[in-house]
Amino acid sequence: MSIKEQKIKPTEVEALITENERLTNEIKRLSNKIAFLSEPPTDIKDQMYTKQLRFGEGYLTAHEANHLLNNLPLEISFIDKNDIFKYFNEELEPSEMMFVRTSDMIGDDVGRSHPSKSHGKVMPLVRDLKSGKRHIESMWFKKKDQYVYVSFKAIFDENGEYLGIMEYVQDIQPFFELPTEMKVGLGNQEEGK
Repeated sequence: MSIKEQKIKPTEVEALITENERLTNEIKRLSNKIAFLSEPPTDIKDQMYTKQLRFGEGYLTAHEANHLLNNLPLEISFIDKNDIFKYFNEELEPSEMMFVRTSDMIGDDVGRSHPSKSHGKVMPLVRDLKSGKRHIESMWFKKKDQYVYVSFKAIFDENGEYLGIMEYVQDIQPFFELPTEMKVGLGNQEEGK
């Protein structure tokens, strides 16, 4: 029997179609990611250091805002209204993070940026936050020598339009170790005192 005359089983056809769909979706995802991660024009890069942007009740350059966010004592990540993982602060090296995030995750769908074992909890939470059914969800758990506190907060603009979800993660173990006596004011700044 020649190759042309060979019969293909329906399950083989279904497997080929499924694999073709998977590869097509992966190509689309990677194309979107490449477009998303494209380098900004030079004039925009220059403005990072000079253009004052309104934040809350003040003004910061994008450069200042970036460093401010990177120095917060917690991990922050953001998925946009289309469920695309767009941002995380660089407070720690990935190996030191409570929830590991890497730059190659930027541009991925939220489902790809969370372990598959957590999808049963994360995806319904994303749906509830997007719909306004819930506005914030917090939890904590013990991980090695850390107490990890995690919050997922829906972000809406001043017109009530859904913008995305901010996730913030913090080791709260140090709070358990606070002395019982309240500390008020600054300590003596001289060495040895």
